[in-house]
Amino acid sequence: MDPQIADQEAREPQPGAVLLLALRRPPLPDPPASIPPVDRRAGHTQGPDLTPARDQPMTQTLTAPGRHPAMFLLLFALFYGAFYGAYFAVPDRLLVNEVYEPTLVAPSGLLVNLISASEQATWADNRLQSRRAILDVVRGCDGIGLLLLLTAAVLAFPAPWRLKLAGVVGGWLLMYLLNLARIVGLYFVVAYQGQWFIPLHTLLIPGALVLLGGLYFHLWTAWVVGQGSHERA
Repeated sequence: MDPQIADQEAREPQPGAVLLLALRRPPLPDPPASIPPVDRRAGHTQGPDLTPARDQPMTQTLTAPGRHPAMFLLLFALFYGAFYGAYFAVPDRLLVNEVYEPTLVAPSGLLVNLISASEQATWADNRLQSRRAILDVVRGCDGIGLLLLLTAAVLAFPAPWRLKLAGVVGGWLLMYLLNLARIVGLYFVVAYQGQWFIPLHTLLIPGALVLLGGLYFHLWTAWVVGQGSHERA
């Protein structure tokens, strides 16, 4: 056979080859540029890492004393025990002459006469009296226990000292005003509704004062947490 004819026949497609070419699927188009290629060896796409960095600061939420409740309770018990021990170490005569009369009995007597001038209340040492009632302020019924309880809770709470000082001063002022209202109210109860003195003095009024003290502590802690959030912002 002529070599030129053989070469021409080799270059011409055979019928079977044409059929195979026609049955072949066209190549897939290239993926869009926005889709990162797949790294099958690593098992994930090779693109920008969208996971948050481990060293990035996260938003912190102040949960104290819930973060360290045992420490809060320990400090609270230590403060309250120390305050209560110091309170009972004060002599009775010192409380009567130097504390009760100028801070509790005299202001309460002035308020009684201001509310009702006909009472003509007088006071001396720890006694508030009139022709209708006699009321003695004694240790344990002077409202100081609740004041010490609230002070210990504020000091035990993890907060800056300037915020603790504000909490203690505000708590003392609130408890002092509530205590004056308690003494004045009990005076009028003794004078006009004596049968109500025992339940009010031993149960209802102390319970109400504890609730108000707890509400103050809750509001103060919320304010402290808010101050911490503003400082971190």
